[in-house]
Amino acid sequence: MIRLAAAISTLLALIPFTTAQAPEWAQCGGSGWTGDTVSTTLVLHPAYL
Repeated sequence: MIRLAAAISTLLALIPFTTAQAPEWAQCGGSGWTGDTVSTTLVLHPAYL
């Protein structure tokens, strides 16, 4: 029971970090941009770096 409570506490502590990201395909930067600056996009192939 203690392990379950610890796991739930850990997950709840991480929620602010996962919700602070811009959604997929949203703007996450640019000149004069004041919104979210972290995107959820993943690099799938080194050629696109």
